[in-house]
Amino acid sequence: MPEPEVTALLPNLVAAMDWITGGRCRPGRRRPLEYAGSTEGGLANQSWKDSADAIRHVDGRYATPPVALCEVQG
Repeated sequence: MPEPEVTALLPNLVAAMDWITGGRCRPGRRRPLEYAGSTEGGLANQSWKDSADAIRHVDGRYATPPVALCEVQG
């Protein structure tokens, strides 16, 4: 991308990184980024797998929040 376009997007990048790291990761310790629904009646799964029964353990049990999806880690 041309430099002016990149420069224009930098504030969005900084805001996104602040949102991702703000309180979700403990300083000095690596751990997965987790999420939990913030409103009752909202989406339980905040990813492309947003149906209520999309995220399960290998034994078939539903995953309960907080959830740390591999897509979020990427």
